Amino acid sequence: MAAFLFRLAKRWGIVDEGWQPKGASPFVDVTEKVAHYREVMWLVESGISKGRTDIERGLLQATGGSLYFYVPLTSKRAFVFGF
Repeated sequence: MAAFLFRLAKRWGIVDEGWQPKGASPFVDVTEKVAHYREVMWLVESGISKGRTDIERGLLQATGGSLYFYVPLTSKRAFVFGF
């Protein structure tokens, strides 16, 4: 979803092609080695996503207050509509 929104924002001229993250990832499981790190960081820096610190329907995880960007291995239609 992050990649889709980022590409859409580029197409609409909301974000420049050369955009790079300004800060460090707030998510312990999203590092610069993650495939769509730049896109996830754009969601964070633009205010679209901020992560969660609670457990919600088995999709989100947290330990010790750390934020996780969690993507389940299998998706269900309800997950997409819930976004």
